Amino acid sequence: MHELAITEEIVSIVSDEAKKAGAKRVSRVKVHVGVRTGFHPEIIQHYYEILKAGNELLEGSTLEASEIPTTLTCKDCKNVTTQNDFVLICPACGSTNTVAEGGKDVTIQSLEIEDGHENRGN
Repeated sequence: MHELAITEEIVSIVSDEAKKAGAKRVSRVKVHVGVRTGFHPEIIQHYYEILKAGNELLEGSTLEASEIPTTLTCKDCKNVTTQNDFVLICPACGSTNTVAEGGKDVTIQSLEIEDGHENRGN
């Protein structure tokens, strides 16, 4: 259920930004979901499908949500790896003396909009 609140925020931000840009319609939204947020991209996509209904700017649009891993650095053996889960144990030496970076945010990476202006070639 936590995904519902974050998806409502995504819909609000996307709608506001599209309006500011003078968009007629949003066709695609790309979102990065950090693995350490605990959010599941497929559930965010599901809620987006529900929440976009009745929103003229978003109807017909798609949301692409990609999971972003965490970079884990071991302070003992200096191994650097990416993690797609919450395990913060070095896979090389088993140490818990690690530093995790990234994977804690949900970010809107891009919006594809239709601005309603006709493009004409020369």
